[in-house]
Amino acid sequence: MPATNQTPAGIAPFPVSEGGTGISTTTAYGVMCGGTTSTGILQNVGSLGSSGQVLTSQGASALPQWVNGNSFVLIATKTASNSASIAFTTGITSTYNNYLLVLSSVLTATNSTTLLVQISTNGGSSYLSSGYSSGVNSSAANSATLANGYSTSGLLIVPSAANGSGAQTSCNAWLNALTSGSGYPYVITNCFGNNGSGYTMGFGGGSYNTGSTTVNAIQIIAGSGNISSGTFSLYGITH
Repeated sequence: MPATNQTPAGIAPFPVSEGGTGISTTTAYGVMCGGTTSTGILQNVGSLGSSGQVLTSQGASALPQWVNGNSFVLIATKTASNSASIAFTTGITSTYNNYLLVLSSVLTATNSTTLLVQISTNGGSSYLSSGYSSGVNSSAANSATLANGYSTSGLLIVPSAANGSGAQTSCNAWLNALTSGSGYPYVITNCFGNNGSGYTMGFGGGSYNTGSTTVNAIQIIAGSGNISSGTFSLYGITH
């Protein structure tokens, strides 16, 4: 008798041990997983998740779950024009705890000055100007000697050595633990200064050290003088 695809009466749904699923229905577009034993009925992941989420393991004895994947969400981009400061007073909320601040081709009015991030807990009505501990090591491209910049008045993201005469400075500053209220806000920074005849690279980090703080605004200032030009983009990092 020729084989058929029909399940024999009385044993539907077809068991896993015989090549079946052990279930009679599934969730449309749902993810199927193995059973709790090698021959147990198959299981559906509980939900379909939402756009952009990723499936993440919860270990060997639990179904995976949909979670938000790591991605960058642009909060705002601002352009300096002889500005005393560049401030981000919206978008720093509990939606994100970690942020990326990107500086592109920033030129300061004063040569060889620093660039600092100061935090606010009142939406930018005022900014904290003490209680920090941050440092950046920098080196010219043709030198093995490191220079150290240090600041207690802000999170140092660009030292003076990387912002020499006529230098345009770019920087990626990772701002972490801003909004959780359960840790010290801190920065990890990489910067690059180029004045057309040479360039300097810097790296470092620092934190606000006076206790757990919930940040809801930041500003970028020069250690001396205004910020002549350049763009500043702030991204929230989803998890």
